[in-house]
Amino acid sequence: MPSDQDKRNEILNYYKTVYFFSADELWFRAFDNSDQTQITKITNEIRAAINDEYFNNYLKNSGELADADRLLSKIDEVSKSGKTEIEIDQLKNKIDACKIYDNCGNYNYLIDKYNKLIHEYNAGLKDRNEAVKDLFSRFVDLVDVYLIFPGQTTLGQTTDETATQQ
Repeated sequence: MPSDQDKRNEILNYYKTVYFFSADELWFRAFDNSDQTQITKITNEIRAAINDEYFNNYLKNSGELADADRLLSKIDEVSKSGKTEIEIDQLKNKIDACKIYDNCGNYNYLIDKYNKLIHEYNAGLKDRNEAVKDLFSRFVDLVDVYLIFPGQTTLGQTTDETATQQ
């Protein structure tokens, strides 16, 4: 059975691989390009990290578990927006086909549904995206503190103690 230190080293290597590389680069690029496959993959890594016994205890002890859970919730909201975007495109194609081929009869219900979805999609989209990016940045900061300053519980505590030592 591996020792606590071996387990900790294994976890540290895992987080370094996932976050130091993917956090600032892959996730933001995937997010900006609406690459749902990549976002889902990295979100699953975040879920696994949050559910990891050691890191989960760290989040609980630092009082940051609620923010980590909010991050996952916000990512889920954005994923739903991505699905809505696909539905909007499909409706637009149907409406265009009805116009071109004039074989749909009265298709006002399609136009109404399209307009409603556009309104829902646009409502708060920018705020929602910014909230996710802010939460993700905060989460990455927490991971950095966990890795670099394992005895500390919060980023503020680390900053305060570093300033006090100088």
